[in-house]
Amino acid sequence: MHIKLLDKKHIPAAKVLWGYAFEKNEPFYSWYFDTIFQPENALGVFLEDHLVSCLQLNPYDVVLKNNRFPCSYVVGVITAPEFRNRGLMKPLLEEALREIQRRNHGLSILMPFDTGYYQPYGWELCYTQLRYEVPAESLKRLSKSGGFFSKISSASDLPSMDAVYRKFLTQYQGYISRTHRDWQNLLEDLYCDGGYAVLLKDSQSQPAGYILYYLKDQRIFAKEMAYTTAWAQKAIFDFLYRHKAQVDQISWTAPMGDNTCLYLRDTLTPKAANTIKILPFMAGRVVDVKLALENSRFDGAVTGEFSMEIEDLSAPWNHGKFIICIDKGVAQVSSYSGNETDLRCTINTFSQLFWGAVDIQQAISLDLVQIKQEKQSLLSQIFLKQNNFINEFF
Repeated sequence: MHIKLLDKKHIPAAKVLWGYAFEKNEPFYSWYFDTIFQPENALGVFLEDHLVSCLQLNPYDVVLKNNRFPCSYVVGVITAPEFRNRGLMKPLLEEALREIQRRNHGLSILMPFDTGYYQPYGWELCYTQLRYEVPAESLKRLSKSGGFFSKISSASDLPSMDAVYRKFLTQYQGYISRTHRDWQNLLEDLYCDGGYAVLLKDSQSQPAGYILYYLKDQRIFAKEMAYTTAWAQKAIFDFLYRHKAQVDQISWTAPMGDNTCLYLRDTLTPKAANTIKILPFMAGRVVDVKLALENSRFDGAVTGEFSMEIEDLSAPWNHGKFIICIDKGVAQVSSYSGNETDLRCTINTFSQLFWGAVDIQQAISLDLVQIKQEKQSLLSQIFLKQNNFINEFF
């Protein structure tokens, strides 16, 4: 067995693995391997020169705590059925971590099919989403007509969408800083699956919102919506409400903390009309603790020092003790040889702390960390709770 990055000659074999494990729906299937799949970003397990398992490391920039971090998105983790349960995944994921570190990507994200499957390798849930499913009539109360909607059909609309996206996400963290190519891929993926995209402009012809959605089987599912003002949100709800003669149900995803549920028309008896679910969405992992901390810029008032011990059995460069010195928000990280440390935790917990999925007090209450009491104030300034939102699927 050997593990290596793929090259062009391996694309057909990788495509066959994907098709068996995931989907072959056209035109998406061909589009993905013609446009998105890059063999130099794919690792494979080979047995006698046959590709039997692989994964992809798609590169992005993640905005977290107002810092931008190069990040590898692990997608398409597949093993051929005849080679499953042979222990191939452990060495593949550990080699993936080494490759991510070689690329100087301090962070990694992964959408788990099972939130527990990747935990032994250090990925821990850092993102959740709200999923609304409501009768079309429920949106009447939130709808307000206005503005101008147009179909998004050309690259000239992408800067407007990006401007709305960035404004919408000012209150969130953990999102992808999308490039022009990312926006093109997002729309092409949508259109491959028969979706629609519309842009909202206000009375001054300024972009105010957009919605990416599917219309099928008397149902609308909004894959993504963003808006710059409360008025724009109501205008988008009005756009959706206008489909009431075509659809029975309207569904959309939203960041945690979204308060639309407080203002929807609903019934309590004989049963609730609306369904709002919390969905686990994305796991995060700090691949290189030193790199991640030193690439962070904390609040300028944060100054202090603490020692830390991390348990990371899959990435030995993280497994050990560190001393972190922060001066005016800038961290320097060195190895530490002392016997006791101010903070002890696994890489899973450290990843959740770094993402702000939990804060120090929550980690203490969940018995996830061991902390010296005199350092709690400093650590609480460093590991702040964040409202994370991400909506990328590959």
